[in-house]
Parts: sequence; structure tokens; C-alpha cells
Amino acid sequence: MLAVQNTVYYKNTPEDLNTKLIEGTMTAGCGNAQLERITASLDLPSISEHTYSACQNKICQAWETTAWDEMKTAGEREREAAINEGKVTKDGIALIDVIADGCWSKRSYKSNYAALSGAAAIVGRRFGQILFMSVKNKYCCICARSEKRNTTPRAHQCFKNYSGTSTAMESAILVEGFKQSVEMHNLIYARFIADGDSSTYAKILESRPYPDVTVEKINCRNHILRNFCNKLQQIKTDTKFNLNDRKKVTTAKILTARKYITDSITYHNKNRELDGIKSLHVDINQSMNHAFGKHGECNKNICSRENVSQECADFFNSYIFNKLRFITTNVSSHARSLIENVDSNVVERFNGVIAKFVGGKRINYSLKRSYQARCAGAVISFNTGKIHSAISKNIYKASPSRRLKTYEEKVDQRRRYHRTIKRRKNRALLPKKLDFNYGENVEAPDMDAETYQNCKTTFLKNLEKCDAERNEIQSRTILQSESGEWMELRRNLLTASNFGKIVKRKRTNSCANTVKNMLYKPDIGHVASINHGRTHEKVALEQLSKLLKVTIDPCGLYIDKTHPFLGATPDGIIENNTLVEIKCPVIPFKIGIEAAISQGKMHLWRINKKQGIS
Repeated sequence: MLAVQNTVYYKNTPEDLNTKLIEGTMTAGCGNAQLERITASLDLPSISEHTYSACQNKICQAWETTAWDEMKTAGEREREAAINEGKVTKDGIALIDVIADGCWSKRSYKSNYAALSGAAAIVGRRFGQILFMSVKNKYCCICARSEKRNTTPRAHQCFKNYSGTSTAMESAILVEGFKQSVEMHNLIYARFIADGDSSTYAKILESRPYPDVTVEKINCRNHILRNFCNKLQQIKTDTKFNLNDRKKVTTAKILTARKYITDSITYHNKNRELDGIKSLHVDINQSMNHAFGKHGECNKNICSRENVSQECADFFNSYIFNKLRFITTNVSSHARSLIENVDSNVVERFNGVIAKFVGGKRINYSLKRSYQARCAGAVISFNTGKIHSAISKNIYKASPSRRLKTYEEKVDQRRRYHRTIKRRKNRALLPKKLDFNYGENVEAPDMDAETYQNCKTTFLKNLEKCDAERNEIQSRTILQSESGEWMELRRNLLTASNFGKIVKRKRTNSCANTVKNMLYKPDIGHVASINHGRTHEKVALEQLSKLLKVTIDPCGLYIDKTHPFLGATPDGIIENNTLVEIKCPVIPFKIGIEAAISQGKMHLWRINKKQGIS
């Protein structure tokens, strides 16, 4: 048997070896527990907790310092490009576009936003490098343990710097980044691209980071279209719509509508016109007609078909199609952003790098400094692509080894190769839970005047119905409050129940709560007076019919021909020329009519005290 023995010569000290080993462990998204498993399987002595903590602090400090330097370098590059293009203020400060987004230390699964730490980054649009990154921590393990024991915490470096809700971390960090842009980079973030999931923009406008510049937001194209498809998918399972109509809203139809919108965005982005935003607004509203085979009003540069699908001819007058058009209108209201044809993918990729550094968000690194430092390491990795080389120069003041250079060059080649390959990803269309700080129900600034006028025109146009459509709606909604279609259509109309409140409203008063109450009014059928009226309404109709010796026919929702935003829902109709409205007050039912009149509870009657009659 031949025995071979190799001797390995290592030029660094054991301290350097430990530091490099822990650094490699951290870049792989692991911690001390995983490192102990690796050394045990290799039959090597494990690093003590004290040594690991000391080396980790050294690495964390180096990562945070290097990340700051890399962000400063990226800012200088963005500023030089903006100055060369002449995008500067009168004070000589460069104006740039940025992309912003946030992430959290643990996955929420769209329901549980309770992470202990959160990070957010601002990325330059031109070169795609991180300009600002910060972390908010809600927890410090040393402070928490002392509080639990009712003792004073020992002297330590505390990284707890936030006490609000987890969902508001993103907004707080990005507002901080905008306020520091001039001091840090001598830059003004004039426009920022982001999703519509958080209240960041409203808080940026409120904070006024720049005295003479109002920040403009461009919504991410991908997030708008994803929310659009999610809402259409939800309609497929909403049982308040007719089953036969729901079957026509197929995934193929949804993707066809989305493709028409994306083609419209691409066309108008390449062919900029004076009224390009308005034209894109019109084309987006046409997408639903296009998806169901109605191509008469399609943009000929996008769709050349002219046939109308007979299969869906009756579908265009249905209740569910009106809902589909309403969802499409929400997309068209973002035409000003969509014409830019931009997304926030670059910052989403950075969030992916953070996820890799924190072990896929499966390990809690938020107890001390680790999460903050790993986010800084992600900045170095994202901006340079070679974190080990950058840290080697920072810590050891020396060039990285030959093997390290070879490894990083191999990784860089693989990265460049994958960028040339286009892969189609399958994304599940899942519903999203709303939140006041994160989601669709966030605080947002009002529309500008032009967008508002376009949305108002589209909304009023969708309300217009021909005689046949109005008659069909009236016949389909005879059940009134028991009809889901009656309740949905009535939200968008002014009827007798809300007309007086609107007419008498002072112009100086906000209409926000009035509109919210009309659109999202909760069911009040459990209220005693309402329940009493619904229970005895049919009895009153029968008694009135016998008293007048006439037939009272039931009726549904009537829509005014001239003013389609006006509607009426009477309780009955006599010979198509007389309306019947029934009121069943509960108090006279309990105490009697005479007592109710004398006590002023019956407003239909008044007592003449002089003559003693009512």
C-alpha cells in the first residue's frame, strides 16, 4: 500500500483563517450552528461562541463600512451621468430617477406582517446600483432579556432603532433616504419608481425632502398588471355573479387582455405623441372588449382583427362585464406611469440577494447585529459582484488570493451567461390582504387634474345604457336588496336615499366619507328599524293594493336616460305611471300611531294644537 502525505502551507494567521471561514459562512446565508455542523463532519474542532462573536463583529464592521463606500461611489457615477445630460437644478444639484422597495427579515405569506427587522433600498435607474440602504430593528435580545427580568441592561451596543409597526418600516426608511440624498450624494431623487403596495409616496410628499422640487412617482408596470390579473381571477370564484358568465372569464381571456395592455404600453412608449397618455388610456379601456372578441374600437397598430365574437355578444350587457370594465378603468388611471414602461425588477433582485444572505428568511438574524450587517454585505455583493475581493482589500489591505479571484470570475461568467437567457416564470395569482401601510388600501395622494378628468369621463361613459339595456337591468333587479346585481349597480348611482345628503353638502366639506359610505356601505339589515321595514314591506304593499283596488307590480332599478348617474328603486309601480314607496317606521308600530304623532315621532303628520286635528 502506498501512503501519500501532503503538507498545506497557509500564510495567514489563525485569526485570519477564522475570520475568513466565518465570512464565507455568512455570505452563504449560514450562522454558527451551521458552521459547527460543517466542522464536526470534517472532524475539525469547532470555533467557540466567544471567538465566533468577535470575528463576526469584525466582519460586520467591515461590511457596513465597505457598503457605505460602495454606495457613495455609485452616487458619484449617477451624478456625473445626470450632469452630462444637463439634468440639474438652478443650484447645480443633479436630478435622477431612482427605484425603491423594501423587504423584511421573515416571510409574511401575505397575512402576517410582524417581522422584527426590515430593510429598504434606493437604486439608481441608470446604472442599477444601490445608492441608499438602511435597516430598521424592533428588537434587541439583551434589552428584551433585561426587561423580562426587571433589571437594568448591561452596557452594550444596541441596534434597536424602531418602535412602529413592521409594515411602516419601508416608508420610514425610504423617507430617510430621500432626506439624506443631497447630503450623501448631492443628488435629488426627482422621480422614483415603486410598486403601489405601501404608503411611501404619500409620506415622501408629506415630508417635503426638497424645498423646490416635488417628487414624482412612477408606478411599476409589473405590479399594476399583476394586481389587474389577481382581481380578474377573484371574479371567477365570486358566487354573486352568474355561473355561466363566470365560466366565460377564463385564464386565456385574462391573459389576452393583459397582452393587449402590454402591447399598448410598448407601442405608446416607442411612439411618443402629445396626447400619448390619453391614447394609452383609451387603448387600455378597450382591452376587455378585445379579450372577448369585440375589435371594432381596437388600435389598428396593435390589433388588426375586425370580427365580433358571437359567442360573447350577450356577455357585453351583463353585470359581470361591467365589473370587468371597472377593474380595467383602475389600470387605465395609471396611464401616466404605464407609458414610461418601467418596472422595479432591479430592486427586487437586490431583495433576492438579501434573502440569500439571511438564509432564505428561515433563520432569525434579528436578535443583534447580524441582519443589519448581512444587508450591508448584500449591498457590496450587488454593487460589485465580488464581495470577497472588496472585503479582502478592506480588512487585510491586500489583494485577494488567486483561488478567490478564479472563483469570483467563474461566478461572474455564470451570471453574465444567465442574463442572456430569457426564462418564463410561472407565478401564482394569489389574493393579497390589505393593510393601511402596505397593500392596496394605503394612503395615497389625489389624482392630478388630467387623470381625474379621464377617469371621470370613462366612469360616466360606462354608466350610459341604451333603452334595451336599462329595461333589462330593471327586470333583472326586481328582487332589489336580495339581488347582488341591484346592490352593486346602486353603489355607483345617486338614488333618493343619498341624493339629499349630496345636494345639501357644503362645497367646503370633504366628500371622502360620503363617497366611501356609498361605495363600501356595510350591511345594516341587522338594525331593528331596517329589519322591521323589510319584514312588513310586503304586507303594506298588499294592504295598499286592496285599499286602492289596483295591482302593484314589483320593479327593480331604474336608470335615468338623460343623466345615467341618477337611479330610482321604488317599491312598486301601478300601470307604468304611478310609483309606490313604502315606509314602515318601527316606533309607531310599538307605541301606536296616535301616540307617535303626539310625541312627534311621525314626521308625515303634524298636530295642529289650535284646532286639535292632525
